[in-house]
Amino acid sequence: QPQDFGTGPDMYIRAFAVEIVLTTIFVAVILTVAAKHPGKAIFVIPITLMVIHMVGIPISGASVNPIRSLAPALVTGTYDGLWVYLTAPFIGSLLGWVLYRVLNPADADDDGNGDADDDMDIDDDAMEPA
Repeated sequence: QPQDFGTGPDMYIRAFAVEIVLTTIFVAVILTVAAKHPGKAIFVIPITLMVIHMVGIPISGASVNPIRSLAPALVTGTYDGLWVYLTAPFIGSLLGWVLYRVLNPADADDDGNGDADDDMDIDDDAMEPA
């Protein structure tokens, strides 16, 4: 949660917007890297999270994770502005998924049923018992 990132309602609006944008970017990067280059995910995802925190800490505290804000609030009993850190990451994650889908549309031959077999070019007939 932000400690002294402004005053009044503007502080929460700014934090809310920043948390949404940062979470959107983070989720879109995770989905893209996991789908396109899973071997690079071990490097790309932590570096992205580090950059997100470097950008977001001075503005909003860079939670980008509801539990990361909820746990300290429960322990300290400080709930001021907690709504920002419980709602913005959920909105950001939905927008991140939308951004991922817009930038990475389903293939034309994808039937949309979510079968992993389609991506792996496995012959379904070869998988049936004799």
